[in-house]
Amino acid sequence: MTVGALGTGNGILASVDHEESRGDELPFVALTPAQGCIQADLTIGADVLGAAALRANEGLTSNGVMLGGRGFLVESGGGTPFARS
Repeated sequence: MTVGALGTGNGILASVDHEESRGDELPFVALTPAQGCIQADLTIGADVLGAAALRANEGLTSNGVMLGGRGFLVESGGGTPFARS
């Protein structure tokens, strides 16, 4: 069962830990509670999908070393002279 309220804020997410059958009685259900911001997928934690890019990281990235033509390619079997014995 899922119960919710409109708005933002922390909530309690109770997940089923285990169930036990008790014959003709109602089953026993053990819950494990967790408190925090409950996301749309019923998990607790950071809103990763809603995260924004950090302005502090602007301009700090690069593509790294990129292949700059055919000069870096070695044909099949052509690397043998360079192999260590």
